[in-house]
Amino acid sequence: MGGIIIIQKCDTCNTPFKWAKVFKANWFYSTLDCDRCGTEYKITIPSRFICATFIILPMWIYGLFLSPFNNVFITIVLCIAIAIIGSLFTPFLVKYKNVVQVTPYAKGCL
Repeated sequence: MGGIIIIQKCDTCNTPFKWAKVFKANWFYSTLDCDRCGTEYKITIPSRFICATFIILPMWIYGLFLSPFNNVFITIVLCIAIAIIGSLFTPFLVKYKNVVQVTPYAKGCL
């Protein structure tokens, strides 16, 4: 599938994540659970930078340098709109990694 951007799939059962679930997880940096098998995923550090690049950076650049308005309210509303538009692309660009549950050693085993 050259050139087509798709949402990440579960490594365990190969079920694709839903766009809305990934979108919500990106905004709150929360974990993402597979609907089919329940495997838990966590956003990777490079993906956090991707989120910041698409959400926060354009908002700051517009608000600080490119805003033609002298009205602070209009500038803030447009910055929020720019952040929302930028965040619409993040579910296709971010990657999540499987959270491996490590069981602690039982007492006295060491």
